[in-house]
This record gives sequence, structure tokens and C-alpha cells, in this order.
Amino acid sequence: MTNAIWPKIRERQKKVNGKLYTYWIVDPGVIDGKRCFRNFTSLKQAEKEATKLRIERNKIGADAVKLTDDQKRQAVEGIKKLGERASITEAVAFYMNHTAPDGGAQSVEDTFAEYLESKLKANQRPLTIRDARQKLQRFVAVFGKSLMHEVTVHDIETWIDDLGFSPVTREGHLRQLRAFFEFGVRREHLKVNPARKIEKAKLDDKIPVIMPVKDVERLLRTAEEEAPLMVPYFALAFFAGLRPTSEIGEMTWDNIDFEERLIRVVPSVAKTRRQRFVDVSDNLLAWLQAYKSNGKMYFSRNEFDRVRKLAKVKWGMDIARHTFGSCYLAKHEDIQKTCLQMGHTRPDMLFTHYRGLCKKTEAEVFWRIQPERKRIQLANVV
Repeated sequence: MTNAIWPKIRERQKKVNGKLYTYWIVDPGVIDGKRCFRNFTSLKQAEKEATKLRIERNKIGADAVKLTDDQKRQAVEGIKKLGERASITEAVAFYMNHTAPDGGAQSVEDTFAEYLESKLKANQRPLTIRDARQKLQRFVAVFGKSLMHEVTVHDIETWIDDLGFSPVTREGHLRQLRAFFEFGVRREHLKVNPARKIEKAKLDDKIPVIMPVKDVERLLRTAEEEAPLMVPYFALAFFAGLRPTSEIGEMTWDNIDFEERLIRVVPSVAKTRRQRFVDVSDNLLAWLQAYKSNGKMYFSRNEFDRVRKLAKVKWGMDIARHTFGSCYLAKHEDIQKTCLQMGHTRPDMLFTHYRGLCKKTEAEVFWRIQPERKRIQLANVV
């Protein structure tokens, strides 16, 4: 059966395992330089497809009639210039993505100022804002005057490659850039986030570094002798696993319940923004009672560095917290309880990172470290 109306519908038959089957072909001829047709098992399906193609062609034809002679000439010239590199549709899409953003053209430095302001309004942690500022300032120093929608994937890739970062540091900067340009997309200063097109680095899992038990004791003994005001800070870091800056740095003595033997980490300082309670072990109780004061926990960067140097211990990122987690898990052999103490929400991550770092015999020594002085009367610290 042949239909004179475009597109043609042809009836065909074929034998499969000795049985004769009828099917229909919708044949629109050559489209975009290619012969294309589709097969259907029923005439009704074929006619439906043919009707759809006619509607599409009629619409294109009606739109084409509306074009002025000048627009037609531009289309022809555009097709010639593009050649096989891209279609007019692709060229238009590229232009729309890289020029005339809906939110208006804006420089990188102005968007950066808006970005930091938005973080303050969103009540993000000071450390979070500081990290974003530090990592992005380098980029802004180079591309600050550029418009957001003009920064390309090549620009970002070349810039970060020239810095020669390690894979971890590189990924940390790219993470901030992805978030920054995503903010620009939301503000409609550009349509496509170029940083998202840069492949993420494959990073090996890092095993946490813990401090040997003998070094922990030597550090605390040194603090007792050289900087007694710093003792509570070190004791809370190692025997409660509190985060040094955000948690210990913002904690007051009122957050410690000596009768119930609990430390209250309030939502305003907790990383997860949820309240949690940390148990006070026997040895931590002894340390805190011996060096009890009031007001805010004392901290001095100079004394902190001096004690570490005098004790001759190696320090690393979150080493005290890692030491607490591994020693607590080794002692109690309870992953859920360890999660509660540390404020972790993923037991699998904690189990993977901390299990086996500290032996049970070492943990027993760790939890027996006591102050040599029974009670120290410190000046009130406000």
C-alpha cells in the first residue's frame, strides 16, 4: 500500500520461522542528508507517526515563511561559516550560554562579595566562610575583573594546574570554585557552571594519624609544668575528642556537669548544629577537677606551640580527636557508642577509619593518664 501524501507509508511482509508477518514503514525520505524511516506493527501506529511528521514540517514551513530576506541570508551565511563544526542550533545554544546572562553581566570580584555576604546571611560557620574566602581569594586575584559568564573551563583548568597543588589541595580549591560558580548560576550571572566540567580527582582514602600514648602523656606533663592554663584544652582534646577551634574554643566551664560527668556540646558550636553529650572518663574528670576554672576555656596559640615544641611531639590535623576516637573504640569495642561521643552520623566511616589504629593494651594506658598535681588553683579566666 502506498500513500501519495508525505510521508509515504509502505506495507511490507516478512517470514519468520515459516510464518508470514505484515508491518508498515513510514518513509519521510531524506532528512538532514540521511535516509530515515521507522517500522510499525500496525497501520494505525504508522499513520499516527506520519501525522506527527506532517505537523512538524508544516510548523517549520510556516516559521520559515515569516523570515525576512535579511534573516534568510544570515542563516545561509551562518551555515556556510559553521560548516561541519556545528549546527546553527548548537551555535545559538553556545551564544546564549556565554553571553547576555538573564541576571546581568557581573564581574567575578563583585559576585565573590555577594557570595560571602550570602554565607553570612545563611548563618554558616565562621570556619566555613574563612575556608571559602581563603581558597577563592587566589582565583579572584587573577580573574576578579573578568565577567562571570566569560570564564571558561580552560581558564579554570590552566589556573589551577599552574599552582601545582597536590591532588587533595587541588580538589579542595575546585570544590570551592564549583560552589562559587553554582551561586553565580543561581543569581543568573551565567548559565553554565564551568567548574563542574572539570573532572574530580580520584583521591586515596587517608588513614587518620594518631599520637602515640607515650607522646600524649609527655605533652600533658609538659603542659602541667610550662603552661598550666593550657592543660584543660589539651585534656578535652585528647580525652573528650572535642574539635579544637569550633568546640573547645567556644566552650565555657558551665558546659561541664561534674556531678553527672557529662560535657554538653551546644548546637551553636557543634559541627552538626545538633546538641550532643560527651561522657567524662575517670582520668578526664581528674584533669578537669585539678585545673578547674570558670568562664571560657583558655587558649593561647603561642603557649600551644611552645608546649608542643618542648614536648617534642608531632602534630597533625585533628590528631587529638583521631587519638580519642581510636582509643575510645579500642577500649569500649562499641561503634555506636563511639559515634555518639564523637557526633558522627555514619558508623561505617568511623569503623573504617579508626578500627585497629590503637591496640587495646595501648588504650588501657591512655585512659589511665592522670594529672600529677591533685588540685591547681588557677586564676579566673573570663
